[in-house]
Amino acid sequence: MYRWYIIYFICYDLQLVIYQARIQQSENTCTHLREELSRTKQECMQLQGMKQGLHQRLSEQQQEILQVCYIVPGVCDSDCSLQNGL
Repeated sequence: MYRWYIIYFICYDLQLVIYQARIQQSENTCTHLREELSRTKQECMQLQGMKQGLHQRLSEQQQEILQVCYIVPGVCDSDCSLQNGL
């Protein structure tokens, strides 16, 4: 009868060790994923800033081209896409 209790406690202890290892592994994975998510969010914000900057630059360049088209006659044809509002 005592053997049965010993085997039960050994199995129970082994199960605890296995569960603790799984929990530790899950915590490590969670920490890694949180760090990766943080880096990805930061990269996304940087890319959005770059995108906004490029859109602003494109808009300024389009305005400059339109000014050239209206100041210097003949630079743009009548079917110029810039004059037609792109």
